Parts: sequence; C-alpha cells; structure tokens
Amino acid sequence: MDNGFWVKFKVYITAQNIHIPHGIKYSLTLHDQSNRRIIGYDNAHGIMPPKKKKFSGIRQIWDHKYQETKVFPF
Repeated sequence: MDNGFWVKFKVYITAQNIHIPHGIKYSLTLHDQSNRRIIGYDNAHGIMPPKKKKFSGIRQIWDHKYQETKVFPF
C-alpha cells in the first residue's frame, strides 16, 4: 500500500476434519512498514478458550484472530 503497510493471504484446500470442517486452511494478515503483524486471522492451530466454569467441557477453537500480541477466538 502507499503508506508502507502490506497484506498477506494464504489459503489452502485441506481434508475436512473436526477442527477444519470447511476444508480450508487460511491465514490473512496485515503488516506495518517494519514487517510487524498488526492483525491476523487464521486456523493454523488450536487455541484454548478462557475458562468460564471450573468443570466446563474443553473445546479447542481453531479459527482465531491476532491483534498485535493477543489472540481471540471467533
């Protein structure tokens, strides 16, 4: 982009499974002029959601968003 920011898109067709039910593995990121990732969306690995109850079931979420150094499921 004119301001030095740039975007990166990676999309692969993969076998459908419990973690990637849509069969698409992806990574979409926005980087600044210093190549630092500002925001990104991907499903490359699982993340654990924050615990809300002591004995709740654990569901690993693969679709997630990076905002600088923080990770959020979506």
